[in-house]
Amino acid sequence: FCLKAKAAGLRTVWTPYAILYHHESASRTKDADSSQQIRAQREEAYFTAKWENFIGMDPAYNPNLTLEHENFSLSYPPRTRLGES
Repeated sequence: FCLKAKAAGLRTVWTPYAILYHHESASRTKDADSSQQIRAQREEAYFTAKWENFIGMDPAYNPNLTLEHENFSLSYPPRTRLGES
């Protein structure tokens, strides 16, 4: 949602008072068999290709964290230099 809003020139706002529900995962099974794993890989590849210009510039993602791994480890060297924002 946030990426689509940004692409449309809009911004999203965070509020601690909102309660949102997303039930898609309740109806989907875990990607246990090979066809489901292939589908999940295809969806991930599509997402990455579609939004690659935005993924590395997420203003909500701490610049001290890596983009190389999915474990939110520290980026070394840091992705920004001292004094840059």
